[in-house]
Formats: sequence, C-alpha cells, structure tokens
Amino acid sequence: MREDIPLGTSSETGQRLRLIALTLLGFLAGISAFFFGFYDTTVWEPMLLAGLVILLAFFVARPMVPTGAAAIAACGLFGLGFWALASTGWADANDLAVTEGARWILYGVFFMVLLYLLRDELSRRWLVGATVGGILVMAVYLLFRLLTDDQAVSDLFIANRLNSPLDYINGVATYLLAGFWPMVAVAERARNHFVRGAASLAAVQLLVLAVLTQSRGAVVAILASTLLVIAVVPGRVTRGCILLAIAVGVGVTIPALAQVVDLGDGALAVDDLRSVVTMGLLGGLITGVAVASGSWLASGAYRRSPDSAYTLRVISGAGLAVVCVLALGATIVVAGIKSDQIRDQVDSFTELEETDGGSRLTSGGGNRYDYWRVAVHQFKNDPLTGIGAGNYRQTYYQERKTSEDVQQAHSIELQALGELGLIGGLALVAFVGAVGFGFWVTARGGRGAKAADPALAIAAGGTFLVWLFHTSVDWMHLLPGLTAVAICSAATLLPPLRAIPGRRSLPAIVVVAALVALVSVPVLKQLRSLQLQNQAIEKLESDPREALAAARDSIRLEPSQRSYYFQAAALARLGLYEPARDSLLAAAENNPQDFVAWSLLGDLATRRGLDQAADLYYRRALRLNPRDPGLIRLAQDGSGSP
Repeated sequence: MREDIPLGTSSETGQRLRLIALTLLGFLAGISAFFFGFYDTTVWEPMLLAGLVILLAFFVARPMVPTGAAAIAACGLFGLGFWALASTGWADANDLAVTEGARWILYGVFFMVLLYLLRDELSRRWLVGATVGGILVMAVYLLFRLLTDDQAVSDLFIANRLNSPLDYINGVATYLLAGFWPMVAVAERARNHFVRGAASLAAVQLLVLAVLTQSRGAVVAILASTLLVIAVVPGRVTRGCILLAIAVGVGVTIPALAQVVDLGDGALAVDDLRSVVTMGLLGGLITGVAVASGSWLASGAYRRSPDSAYTLRVISGAGLAVVCVLALGATIVVAGIKSDQIRDQVDSFTELEETDGGSRLTSGGGNRYDYWRVAVHQFKNDPLTGIGAGNYRQTYYQERKTSEDVQQAHSIELQALGELGLIGGLALVAFVGAVGFGFWVTARGGRGAKAADPALAIAAGGTFLVWLFHTSVDWMHLLPGLTAVAICSAATLLPPLRAIPGRRSLPAIVVVAALVALVSVPVLKQLRSLQLQNQAIEKLESDPREALAAARDSIRLEPSQRSYYFQAAALARLGLYEPARDSLLAAAENNPQDFVAWSLLGDLATRRGLDQAADLYYRRALRLNPRDPGLIRLAQDGSGSP
C-alpha cells in the first residue's frame, strides 16, 4: 500500500462524492472515442475553463501542492503549456500557439484535479476501473456491431481498417490497447478465479479488435510496453503465463484475421469480420478457461503446501523460459532468412515508399520518416525555442518530399523539440520521467513505509506506456480524451498532494488566481473567435453581410488566418473584389508562410478574369508549397478554373 498523507477526517458522504467524481471523469475519458476524443477546440476549451474554475475552487477551499514526482510531472505539463503560450512571441501563426498552449494547460489542470480527488488506494483503483470501463463499453459496441450489423464494413471501416467510433484508425487502436493492461492486472491479481478468466477473455477481444486497425504504431506500443511491464513489475512468471495464454487465444483467430489483414486493396466482406469476432470469442474462452483453471490449481497447491506452490512456480517458470527461448530462436532464424526483406522494408521507410498491397503490419512503407526529418530540421534551426507551438506546418509544406498534407510531426518528442526547442523538450522529459519514476515506485516500493502495488503498476503503468509509445510515433497527445486516459493512469502512480501551511496559503491563492486569469483571457478570446468563425460559415451563403460582420469581429479578437479567409469570402460574395483581395493580402502578411492565402488570391483573380495576376499568385503559393499537385497544375496552366 502507498503511504498517503493524511488529509484530515473525511465524511462518508465526502468519500462517496469523490468516488462519484472520479468515476465520471474516468468513464468519460474511456468513452471519449465516441466523441472524437474531444479533439474539437470548441469542445475542450470550455472544458479547460470549467477545469480552471474547479481547480481554483479546490485551491481556495484547501490550498495544496503536489510533492515529489507529482510536482515534477505537474511542472512538466504546465511548463509545456506556458512555454507554448510564450511562443506566440516568435511563432508565425499565433492562434495555433495559443491552441497548443491551452491544450497542455488543460492536461495540467485535469492532472491537478485528479490529485485533489485521489486520496487513497480505493480512489486510485476506482479511477482506473472507471476508465477501463469506458473502454470496454467501446469494445462491446464494436463486437456487437461486427456480429449483427450488415453495414459494419461501410460504417466502421476505411480502407479495410477499423476506424470507428473515433474516426481515426491509429487512435482506435490506442484506445483498445489502453484497456489491455488493466485486464492483465485483473487476470493476474484478482482473488476470484472466474474474474481472472473473464479478464483474460476481455484482453483477447481488445487485442483482436486492435489488430483489425492494422496500426503499426500499436504493434510498437504493445511490444514496448510488454517488455517494460515484465521487466519492472515483480511477478513475471505468473504474468508471463497469462500473456502466453492470451497470445494463444489471439492465435486461434490468426487464420480468420489473415483473411482481413492480408486483403490489401480487395473488398472486405462482413462474413470475414464475423468469422474474426467468432474465433476471437472462442480464443478468448479458451484463454479464460486456461487462466481460471491455472489460478485454481495454483491456489489449491499453495493451500496444500507452500513447497508444492514453489515447485509449481519453478516448473511454470522453466516452461515459460523454454517457450521464450524457442520464440527468440525462431525470430532470429526468420530474421536471418528474411534479412533481405527486412532491409527492403527499412529502405521503404526511409525512401517514403507506399504500402502497396498485402499486410500493412509487415510493411515499412509510409511517410513518417519525412515528417520526422522536417521536425529535426526545425529543431536544428531553432534549438532553444523551436519554431513555435503548433507551427510545424510553417516549414513542412516547403520541405516535404511527399504530397501528403499533415499538421504535426507525428511524434510527441519531435514535435516538442521542433516547435518548443530544448526548453519544451526538457518539460516533456520532466513529465514523462516523473511518471516513469512513479511507475517504478508503485511496482517495486519506495523508501520508508511505501509498499509496492504491482496490480496498480501493471494496470496504470501499462496504460500510460501504451499511450506514450504510440504517441511517440503518432499524435495521440493531441486527442484530449485519449490523453485524459493516460493522465488518469499517471495520476494514480504519483504521490498525493500536501497541504500548504496556513501562513503561506493566502499568497499562494493570489498567485494561482492570477495564473487562472492569465490563461483564461487568451482562451476566452480564442473560443469567442472560433464561435464567430462558425457564425460566418453559417451565414456566408444566406447573409454575406452578417458573415462579414462576424469575420471582422473574429479578427479583432484574434487575427487568425481562417478569419481573414471568411472575411474575404463574404466580401467576394458581395461583389467587392478589391476589399476581398486586401483581406487575403492581410492574411498573407499575418502569416508569411501560409500558401493558402496566395492560393485564394489566385482563385479570386481568376474569377475576376485577371489571369496574369492569378498566375503570379499561384506561383507565389507554389513556392511555399512546391509539391501540391493542384498548385503545380494551376501554375503550369498559367490560370485555373477553381
């Protein structure tokens, strides 16, 4: 058990309210895939404002601060947020820097609110359980749809890959895998044999569904997290046997999965998906029976004689070691036989080849290397401060070697370094390192009376590692709902808050209130600006004058590129060519690296019949985005017909 700092006598009602709040927060994070992970800024910025009010209320009622590793983690999150806001001083796109800074501060606020609510081991386990409960709801929904819905292929899949309910394939995989390690923890540590078996069955279903996404980043995440969970948390033999049983359960589905994964560009049939789900349930049942039976036999042996239990552990460990050696040997042999193919896939990765046909899971093709190359170049150009939060695209479109449009580096580490420099990188290291230390202490125990809690280490530590490893090769950290799952796990691994002495509480309250106000002002301005932009979109066709007024109000609040575009569109609909042109020129001046403004100027000039001016504008846009197929065509034609 972790040593918690006493917080005073708490009423039963207060404890219930805290558990209810933790349940709601954890469950909401777990089911956030149904709401696109709260990715929309107009969704999560109000959450940030509400969180700031709640945190300030908590702090006024009882001033408390994080201690030890929790303090370092909080400093890392808030450091990323405030440094991102500070980058508005050198970023080309200031509004994007505000968005990124506000998002990191949202994570910090959520983390602090959780620390206020997490007061004992019961609350920590309750939070983890609520979070995984939301994820299991998502898994049951998918299994039900796949088994019963004839429209499952068209509704749930894109390019033969599971895409629903998040509408982002790799994110779906991370949500599913975030529920895997809590199920392993229950299968290993639960007292009831039936519960252990049921958790093992659920773990198999989560893995099978994750395979249907064909996410290569998910493979990296599950393998890397497995290595660390096995290496760090004691109880490796039992855990290894459970993981082996789960692997056997997934193995039962391999023939059916191969029909889907190896399909390439072929047509996916709903019957093939039902076969996968059916075999997955069968494999899960086999795994569940095996784990429950093994648990029953082991507990019976221990009751009869501790020596018998020790002998059983030795035999199990030896058998597991043999399996691992055979698996490692087979891997080495296969790697030797297919060394040429492996080298080809490495070349495909660095040479940005497409994944043509066959299974994505064994292909090295794709564009990640190009994304990362640009981020490294940004860091080299501005090693201390970076290019500015959210401003990855400012140089990406000029430097890319592919025609794929992306907005971020697809790596939390490289994005932090490229956009926020060494200072941002150090803040990220502080957060991740503090959570890693908490994982170690929770798994193995700390100084003094702090005892290990392996079950919590497996469940929460494994979930955080899945998120971390996957977002290291993708952009899961930009999905607030999914990152909330990781922060729930992080908070349970770290020490509780400590009360501030009474004589220091008033200055601390003043400082926190000032920081809340400092953050709230740009967030409120941006949120209102986004609302005005949405009004401009809605009124653009029916009432251009009202749309124009909304766009101008948005520019006064926050001069973002979108606001200038909507202003120009409204002016163009009113037949005011020169003012519309001036609005787009103002957008180009506001962000000199924005090719979109010059493209729209070309479109506007073309509609006006000014082909020579349009050609100049398109060529200017092409210099900022030289690999855009549409701009290449327009520049080569000398004029376009947008």
